[in-house]
Amino acid sequence: MVDTIVQEKPSQKAKARFSNLDLLKIIAFMMVVFLHFMNEGMGGGLRFAEGTTRYIYVAIEALCAIAVPLFVLITGYFSVNSKSFSLKKVVGLYILQFSYRLICYLLEVIIFKVDFSAGSFFACFIPNNYFINFYVVLLIFIPFFNKLFKLDRKTVNTFMIIFGLLFVLFPTVVNAIYALAGKDIPSGLSFITMVPGDYGINIVSFIFFYFAGAYIRFYNVRFKKIYTILAYLASSAIVFALYDKNLGFVHYHSLFLAISGISFFMLFESIKMKEIKVISFISKCSLGVFVLHTTSLFLIHYNGLFEIQTNIEAGPGQAVVVFLGVTMSTIAICMAADILLRLAVTPVRNWLYKTKLLNNKIIDLEESK
Repeated sequence: MVDTIVQEKPSQKAKARFSNLDLLKIIAFMMVVFLHFMNEGMGGGLRFAEGTTRYIYVAIEALCAIAVPLFVLITGYFSVNSKSFSLKKVVGLYILQFSYRLICYLLEVIIFKVDFSAGSFFACFIPNNYFINFYVVLLIFIPFFNKLFKLDRKTVNTFMIIFGLLFVLFPTVVNAIYALAGKDIPSGLSFITMVPGDYGINIVSFIFFYFAGAYIRFYNVRFKKIYTILAYLASSAIVFALYDKNLGFVHYHSLFLAISGISFFMLFESIKMKEIKVISFISKCSLGVFVLHTTSLFLIHYNGLFEIQTNIEAGPGQAVVVFLGVTMSTIAICMAADILLRLAVTPVRNWLYKTKLLNNKIIDLEESK
């Protein structure tokens, strides 16, 4: 989801750069902001929505739930030929994350008169973003994961089927059974975690979507665009219809979310859009938008300026207006802040990138010639 996503050098047959997946990254980070507006612990949109407004908001949730899987699919697509890992690949991520959080905290203190706390200040340097942490773990193991594609395709297909059965189909079926019975899923009934309410937010889900993206690239998997569109819409419609019955159908390990995300990715992957520099430039703001808009500067102070609850309860029209107002302005501000912050930290990052420690390949699985 970030500008540091490893993109392998194009082959001789594919030297031209295209902007289709850069555009997909932009759509994905917009989806993330939309989802967090709905999230009860963040924007709280679905907490206040009723009647027609709730149907509109749930539809947005169902269509956008694939945001994070899209970023991982893109990583798998571009990293399938990666054979090494170095600290350089992750240091930039954390430098930017800490910078984003620090500037937001200082702005809270300066603009909104929040009492300065040494604990809160130093907390800005703790890596507490689940996506970045899972992504870093993924980067470390990518060279090993890619060894799978050295095997024959039948073996790879068998592995993918077993992986999907255990970590996608099984939790979806179990979730459906318990939803029909009106009961909560008990702890321990999982191949991944003892916590059934983790929403599929775990490293195994990341690995699944990584393999899916890598598989599509390695074997040049293609479907007609109309099929990918229909699969995305049909899966999203199922999530929409079942949303209030059980939230498990919108989790990352849901079969419907997997179909929806992979279909949407394949749709954009099949579009050959010549490079548009502005799209490539904006796509690099994905990390900034993701981190910045989840800080209390936005969740508490900025969102508080919009009287979200009052506007949502005023009716569908006003609910749509406040949704667009909050999310689009948040995206614009975060993009601007990201561009400025990246310019500010680039000298430090470039200096670190030149050090031997960061350039040393800690893991190198290059085959000997």
